[in-house]
Amino acid sequence: MMKTKVMKNDIIKDLVYQTELQDKGYFISEFIPYSIADSLLNFYHTEHQLSSTQGGNFWSIYSQDTLYKTKVHLFIEQQLYQYKERFLKNYKTLINAFVAKTPGIKSSFALHQDTTAMDETRFSPLSIWIPLEDITLENGPLFIIDHTHKYSSLYRSVSIPSPFISISSIVQQYGTPLFLKKGQALFFDNRLWHFSKQNQSDHTRVVVVSG
Repeated sequence: MMKTKVMKNDIIKDLVYQTELQDKGYFISEFIPYSIADSLLNFYHTEHQLSSTQGGNFWSIYSQDTLYKTKVHLFIEQQLYQYKERFLKNYKTLINAFVAKTPGIKSSFALHQDTTAMDETRFSPLSIWIPLEDITLENGPLFIIDHTHKYSSLYRSVSIPSPFISISSIVQQYGTPLFLKKGQALFFDNRLWHFSKQNQSDHTRVVVVSG
């Protein structure tokens, strides 16, 4: 397997975090206060009506309602802006979305790398993953595999089979669960291999993702 050249992600202000992101593909930090997390969760419950007996993962960005997606994007950005400013410089937010993991047998998410969104020969992508409650083994933790952002195809999409699919079951064995607390954030390179387990709790687990 050939390594991918990872361009330095210099929008991160803190050099320690910047180095950790470059090497491991992610870092975790305290990010927003409980009051902001609660505000985001209340907005989610006001705007969403999801029902699924078998569970699943639902992204607000995939809604066909453009006005709704715009409303979600702008509200999340308004809530997160001052906190992003503490960590980032010279950046542009492309998407803000809710990701809801409803309980059930279909709520696990397979090992994957996120879709290509830019020219990765020149830039490195960044996502911020913010749980609105404590992450536990029951509500479906995110698993990541350190350093795997260094092994990636330049062209990734749900319609393009991964060139690494034949070894995905082996790679998944090295996954590390991340038990973030409410208000913390995972800053990660989109190319980092990750997956999540089934939500076995009694309620929908909601996170915010900002790209």
